[in-house]
Amino acid sequence: MINNEIIPQIRFDLELISIENEGHQFILLSDKQQYTSSDIMISVELYDFLINIPFSTRYSDLASIFGIENNEILQLIIENIKFLDEAGFLESKKFYEKRNQIEKEYHELKERPYLFAGKSYPYEINELNDFMKKLFSSSDFEKYRSNAKALIIPHID
Repeated sequence: MINNEIIPQIRFDLELISIENEGHQFILLSDKQQYTSSDIMISVELYDFLINIPFSTRYSDLASIFGIENNEILQLIIENIKFLDEAGFLESKKFYEKRNQIEKEYHELKERPYLFAGKSYPYEINELNDFMKKLFSSSDFEKYRSNAKALIIPHID
């Protein structure tokens, strides 16, 4: 039995990358916001289908809107949509609940993870402290000292 829920749309903030593998075209859905646990590759056909679902379409209307007569194909499409929804790739209540929980947990952290640790500066706290001491004790630092109230410094990453 097909339910009467509205089909969620694909998230607008995903990065879409076209990939060819063994002569087949795919779309890599990449979530740079990292609300999903990993990227996912879907067929171009599924992607085209998803982006052509009219807004506010219900699962129960899919067959008639797209002329799908084969129930097995219809069920496969619905399973794929529900999988993408569960994984966080669609704009749904589930996604917003998951995103809000992730953001709440992040804001409650006493210490937030360093985004570029181990890339532009050391990851380990002792190494980072040594790095900062060397940076601020350099002879160049003294010549730039002033009574400034704030500094605007471009990030080095």
